[in-house]
Amino acid sequence: GALLTSHGRVNIQRAQYKEDFTQLDDECDCYTCTHFTKAYLHHLYRINEGLSNTLNSIHNIRFLIHLAEMARVAIKEDRFLEFKQDVYAKFGSKKGF
Repeated sequence: GALLTSHGRVNIQRAQYKEDFTQLDDECDCYTCTHFTKAYLHHLYRINEGLSNTLNSIHNIRFLIHLAEMARVAIKEDRFLEFKQDVYAKFGSKKGF
């Protein structure tokens, strides 16, 4: 149930998402984020629907691809250390995800 977003990690199984009809990540262009709400993803997870794993994987893979693209830009612009610190801060870690 763990999803990576531009705002940090989301544990979609938590009850707080049961009636949250917003998209998972407003900065993500993946199929999951553009077609489904947090409430629906929560529902799929809670009933152990296989589609939950598929949609979560689609999102997490797109998130990681986008993260790598942003890291590449940060390296080219010689600001990778700042980029890394920002990513770590979003995920509440000194070591990353």
